[in-house]
Amino acid sequence: MTQRFASRAAKSFHWLCLLGCLMLALCGAPAFAESGFAVRSRSDQFIIQGPRETLPSVGFPNTPSVGTNLIRLEQARLAVICERVKQALLQELGAPDRWRGRIFLQIYPAKGASDPVLVKATFTNPGWVYRMEVPSEVAPMRLLAALVEVILQEIAGRNAGPRELELPPWLAPGMTAYLNAVTSGNLIVEADKPMMGMYKRNALPYKFRDKLGGRVPLNFDELNWPDEEWLQGPPGNFYEACAHLFIYQLLRLRDGGACLAQFLSESPRHLNWQTAFLKAFAQHFASLRDVEKWWSLHLVAFSGRDPSQAFSLAESQEKLGEILSTPVRVHSPTNRTTFRVEMSLQDIISGWEPTRQKPLLRQKILQLQALRLRVSPHLLTLTEDYRQTLVEYLDRREKSLRNTSKNSGTDSPKLAVRSALERLLLLDDIRLDLNKQAARPGPAEVGKPGE
Repeated sequence: MTQRFASRAAKSFHWLCLLGCLMLALCGAPAFAESGFAVRSRSDQFIIQGPRETLPSVGFPNTPSVGTNLIRLEQARLAVICERVKQALLQELGAPDRWRGRIFLQIYPAKGASDPVLVKATFTNPGWVYRMEVPSEVAPMRLLAALVEVILQEIAGRNAGPRELELPPWLAPGMTAYLNAVTSGNLIVEADKPMMGMYKRNALPYKFRDKLGGRVPLNFDELNWPDEEWLQGPPGNFYEACAHLFIYQLLRLRDGGACLAQFLSESPRHLNWQTAFLKAFAQHFASLRDVEKWWSLHLVAFSGRDPSQAFSLAESQEKLGEILSTPVRVHSPTNRTTFRVEMSLQDIISGWEPTRQKPLLRQKILQLQALRLRVSPHLLTLTEDYRQTLVEYLDRREKSLRNTSKNSGTDSPKLAVRSALERLLLLDDIRLDLNKQAARPGPAEVGKPGE
């Protein structure tokens, strides 16, 4: 009787344990799509699950002599890779491993080389939980990019609430390319070798000019507001190369890695990443304009431009005028014909809807930033003043739209428009005077500043 009772009690306890595990799985960690077994990484942050065995896809070579840019994954190997990428990233940041958000990875059978790596973040009561879906055959750079992205998200989200954090678009691709460069591209491929043997901490980003294809790197505004096609490009594309150079120069600053680590920890405390960035890098930059100037100097040094390659004064005047004017097709009152009208920045700011004028003004900012690299010294300050006026106007408009209370004082959109119009009118008068002076015969026509 006692044995039968004990047997029933043991069975009841067994079922209660199973029920408890099931409830834990439903309430906490995300459910995996396929059955299989799970492997925990050394730090217990990464949990990798997938089928016990996957067959090679049709496109994967089964002989060592056939070259391929794909690697095959299984649970144990992926667990090692995750820890190596995290170790390399923390080493650059000079930060300890104090993870809070667990990262679940599901390996699914690959069908081809274009199978995606998916990353998803979910907020639960304890904090953020991250899930990745990884094909069993994957390109090393694609896997590295996804792991760097999710680890950066986890670091920044440790003290964050349910609000999804905004990180700069250049951070993940730039850090991915940097880690790939300092480890000679073997961080993922040679997972069974010690990492210190391949690490080149102070290595200059290799083949940078080849990666950029002879193009001038993106300026600070272009890095912050990239075209969608740049972000969706393949690993090693132009945007990633520019972000790589930017991260490289940030890490070369005094305590640059520690500043980046502080930036990630500061991010949850601010509504936008720019404020957190300036607070973390306060010893180097007092404002975003200081960041722009610092980066512009590096661009000039990197591109190796000689002052003699700058546009002439006449060319600079022409190109500046083209940026400040926007051709628009306008319909006649009868709608039977159209004619071309040149609109000034003032016409756009005062006459267009904010949602329509914003992308155009951002384009103008990028064009002015690019012109600064080759503009004549006579017009360098004026070009920067135009650019800064547009930047400040867009910032003030965005702040006024975020303000839920009645717009008044410095938060008023009308005041932002009026201030921008007054400033642009003043700059136009200065430009007109400079053009008149340049048109006069004399030293101004051929001379250099200070002569």
